[in-house]
Amino acid sequence: MDESPSLLTPAPACEPAIGSRERSLRSDPSERERSLRSPRRTPHDGRSGLAPRPVPRDPGHVDVDETLRTAREFAERALRLTLEVLDHRRAPAQFRPMAEPAVVDVIRALANGTPPGRDAARLQRVHLRLVDGHTAEVFGTYLRGPRVRALAAQLTLRTQGWRVSALHIG
Repeated sequence: MDESPSLLTPAPACEPAIGSRERSLRSDPSERERSLRSPRRTPHDGRSGLAPRPVPRDPGHVDVDETLRTAREFAERALRLTLEVLDHRRAPAQFRPMAEPAVVDVIRALANGTPPGRDAARLQRVHLRLVDGHTAEVFGTYLRGPRVRALAAQLTLRTQGWRVSALHIG
């Protein structure tokens, strides 16, 4: 039989021998910690005495998550209110704090041109996309009877909060 080179190497010894120093360190955690720790040079325990300071944000920073959350909440409320005004379930004056005057006038005209008593519109889906820190585009669908219809709006962030600056109802 000839000696051919082996492709496998012997497995390393993973377990310490019984009765060795390493085994005793595992069984006694305090002994292990003392052996692994470097000797202390000062009485300081390594913890800081002060709470971490928050990192200051620059004044132009916009918190995207918070902006997106507030815009989405406002969009759902505004679109639901728009559909209620169009269905004569609410007065157009209730839409005034949420929208620009031109948008309120359009909603009032649309509501006056539709007869009451038809199927109520129900908001189905709302999607939102931030254009920048102060503008959002909203689009979605609503149901009127068996039909699915679309609507879209543009929201603008003012000092008082979000306002509907443009609206398209299909």
